[in-house]
Amino acid sequence: LARTLDPTEIQKVTARPARREWSEADLRARLNVAQRNLIKDAAAQKFLEDRGITLEIAQRFGLGCCEAYGENRICIPYCAGPFGEEILQLRYRRIADRPSKKLKWCCQKRKLGGRRLFNLPMLENWDAEATTPLVITESELDAIMLTGLGANVVSVDSAHHIPLEPDLQLLRKVKR
Repeated sequence: LARTLDPTEIQKVTARPARREWSEADLRARLNVAQRNLIKDAAAQKFLEDRGITLEIAQRFGLGCCEAYGENRICIPYCAGPFGEEILQLRYRRIADRPSKKLKWCCQKRKLGGRRLFNLPMLENWDAEATTPLVITESELDAIMLTGLGANVVSVDSAHHIPLEPDLQLLRKVKR
């Protein structure tokens, strides 16, 4: 028998769960575990290798692998500071190939008023007199792969990314 839901029940069914604000310490703890896991996870290493990312390059970018949102995922840290010492967010890419793109990407982030560019330390250390080109991609994994080939690359997290003013200021230093 069909039953009619009252408005308060509809609210419960359709409401998104509240987003959690993650502290930098929480993100760092999750990243440390994920980084240790990557060394042991052959499926994660193969996923990266199939995308042109060696284990050495993955470790240079601080990538990891962990269970997140019910699936095994690559963990990609967004860092800031000249040495990448500040963790802004962790993005997770599902390893398993599924027809549905739903929850292919997930993230845990600090509340910073928006999302920053990936590979900020490279931009923060940019020589304003440099004439080398900068490549901007729409995928962190593409940025990592291209960096492994010697390119200077930053990435947005999606096609809908709106750069924050601090990122725009860094990009204005780049001549090409």
